Amino acid sequence: MKLVAMWVEDFMKIKNSGFNFGSKLIFNFNFDEKKRNLIISAEPTADYFDLFSGSGIVNVTGTIGTNGSGKTTLLKILNTLYAQKPLENRIIAIFENEETSIYEIYDYKTIDNFFGNKNGIHISLQEKGLFSGEMQKSGQIEIKTNKAPFENIDLIFYSNLYSDQNDNYLLTDNYLNRSVDYQTIKSLTPHKLREYLRVFNLKKERRTFFIEESYNPLSIYHYDKLRRLVTFLADVDPEPALRRLLSSDFVFPIIPVEFFLPRRLFLWHVPPKSLAQIEPKYPSFNE
Repeated sequence: MKLVAMWVEDFMKIKNSGFNFGSKLIFNFNFDEKKRNLIISAEPTADYFDLFSGSGIVNVTGTIGTNGSGKTTLLKILNTLYAQKPLENRIIAIFENEETSIYEIYDYKTIDNFFGNKNGIHISLQEKGLFSGEMQKSGQIEIKTNKAPFENIDLIFYSNLYSDQNDNYLLTDNYLNRSVDYQTIKSLTPHKLREYLRVFNLKKERRTFFIEESYNPLSIYHYDKLRRLVTFLADVDPEPALRRLLSSDFVFPIIPVEFFLPRRLFLWHVPPKSLAQIEPKYPSFNE
């Protein structure tokens, strides 16, 4: 089973929008809000090519967009569906079973009356064609109302953001949930924590606090994150100055790296020539 398309009535910034996740078909959604009627049609994907034929990978979809376009919101929708949490408005998810060639349409609505239930949505299919009522009659398309789309599907969630919002908001007991940053867990080793505590107590005794005035082990993670960024720069540019930054005697500033823009941060250490070499290879480097 794979998720091939989804339609969202109204969720945060996303309103009356359809999404395709890479399939032989492109699904179109036409919603009449007054009649509460959603017409779903499909057409062949132009120049479709299966990149993963013969491999264990079924599909890979990239979601690309500017800041604020709704990429994170789309992931929140998937997590909300998986956790079977209340939704005020409807979400339609289409799955394809490639082994049986059967499509399953899930009309998901809240099972909690706290928000109040709007009138249901009537799903209409074209009479004939690639995705039609004719296929529904033959059993190739199944419409399931108020069913959890991911009830029988494992969903792994990974985020490189330090955030526990999925645990706090969704309260999902999904053992495959990776919303707590794996890199943070990897950074906070017993050895690093002991060393951090030793240095912290030393600063406290000498009263030499400057930037960091409170006990903050999370700074270990930010330190490692900054070091990984410098390592990346050193891999793409042979500039000796970058390698010197990675020497054991160099101390990175223990400040959350999000406070700086990369260019602003590295202009202090990296020669302009190096930046000029990096930027053509990575146009979005400054962003």
